[in-house]
Order: sequence, then C-alpha cells, then structure tokens
Amino acid sequence: MTQQWFIHQNGRQDGPFSPEQIKEKAQNGTVAPTDFLWAQGQADWVQAGTFPSLFPDISFVPNAVTANYPTGGGNARAVPNDIADMPGMEWVIPVKTSLWAIAAGYAGLFAISIVLAPIALILGIIALIHIKKHPGLHGLGRAVFAVISGGLFSVPLAVMLFSIVFSMVFG
Repeated sequence: MTQQWFIHQNGRQDGPFSPEQIKEKAQNGTVAPTDFLWAQGQADWVQAGTFPSLFPDISFVPNAVTANYPTGGGNARAVPNDIADMPGMEWVIPVKTSLWAIAAGYAGLFAISIVLAPIALILGIIALIHIKKHPGLHGLGRAVFAVISGGLFSVPLAVMLFSIVFSMVFG
C-alpha cells in the first residue's frame, strides 16, 4: 500500500492523497510551497516547499513557525497562521513572490540610468514567464513595471547607440 498524504491549506485539511496526486497538485499549482503536508510516520506537518521533488524550480526556506505542528493525522490543533497569509502582508514584505520579479522590480527602478534598462526589460520578461509557470507566486506588478520601465528607457539608449554608429559611419 502506498503512503497516504494529507494537505493542510487555508485552514482546512484534505486527503488522503497518493504521492503521485500530491506531485500533480504541486505541478498544477493546487498545492503551494507554503502549504503543509503530513503522512503517517511523520512527527510534524512540513511545508511542501521543503520537498525539492515537488518544486524543483524554486529555492524555498521553510517558515520558522513549523516547530509545533500537530502529530498524527492532523486531528490535533490547527496549523498556526503563516505570516504570508496575513492580509496585506505581501505589500510589506515579498512573501510568496517570485525572486525573478523582485530582481526585475529593482532593475526597473534603476532603468532610469538608461544603461540598465535592457537588463530590467529582460528580467521583467523572465519574471512574467516564471509567474505564469508558478501561479501561486506574487510579483506580477513588479515584473510589469520592469518591462515598462526597461522598454521605455531602452528607447533613448537605442537612439544614442544609433546616433553614435551613424556619426561614425557617415560623420
């Protein structure tokens, strides 16, 4: 008999699921890296992001609150609230946010220097692709900002480079 897994997300416990079903839920975004998993034989609930086989494309640091999770089949007390689930917290700190989107957002801020504009544009596009592949992640606004500012400030860079080349060739 295969090991049966339980999922704890949004204050609810669901299951049992086979390991294949858990992997499928992680791939389609139904299970996020910050959701909790438990199987018989485990002492505590564990955040799903700590399983590299479920989320190979992200690096995940588990929440420090995970020390006191219920034992057994989740029949005990509820899982403590994660700071990421607090309303408005994503506006204060980048919880559940794509690292590509964070980098793109900062690059978008520095795109005004014109030289860094193409980097902001590229990082913004990479962030948009990453967020599309991982629907549970935030950061869409940062990625769009990087694409807009990177594209906007790349135009003067292209004009300057074109005028330099033009003056060298025809000057």
